[in-house]
Amino acid sequence: MKRTALSLSFLLLAIMVLSCGRGDREDKDNLGVSDQLSFSIDSSLIGEAITDARYGVRFHPPVDWIPLNHELFKQVGEELEGQFGDQAIRVFPLYLLTMQDYGCLLSLTQIRNIETGSAPELAEYESMLNQKFRGEQISKTQFTKGKIKFTQFLIKHQNMVNFKLLFYNQKGDLLQVDYVLPFQVYASEIKSIESSMGSIELLE
Repeated sequence: MKRTALSLSFLLLAIMVLSCGRGDREDKDNLGVSDQLSFSIDSSLIGEAITDARYGVRFHPPVDWIPLNHELFKQVGEELEGQFGDQAIRVFPLYLLTMQDYGCLLSLTQIRNIETGSAPELAEYESMLNQKFRGEQISKTQFTKGKIKFTQFLIKHQNMVNFKLLFYNQKGDLLQVDYVLPFQVYASEIKSIESSMGSIELLE
């Protein structure tokens, strides 16, 4: 019972990191732009592929990370959609998975301007993220893997780490993949997360 309560508290903190993220210190480091980046993918550390034909993307979650139940999906979805208040740019969850025993969370979301119905410019959304995470330890890098140009943010909030990957699909939709995990499981899960990141690809 104690472990379940602790796991739920970490999961709720992961949700807070995704949807809130205001802190009291700032340590930004722009890592610049790199060319093609290769990932070392260990197939034993990732689960079955998730393929979304509508948004033209495929990825493998870390092994043993499972979809959130309906109640938690609704809760997290509401937090994500409302994280920028009255702004026209909204975050819409497509997939939410967790390794709940340790409070880890993976999300695939679409970023859309509800007034225009289209994806925002990346620079506009980045500006909103920088404002939301002002005061946090945050670093940014850009790289290309295959046909995808990624912008990655690494955000440290309290005792949580958030890898945030932004990219456009073939239709011009802005998609975002987040991996949120506690520092205490970082060392044991980072290889799984790197393998999962390396599995992200666009459908032809």
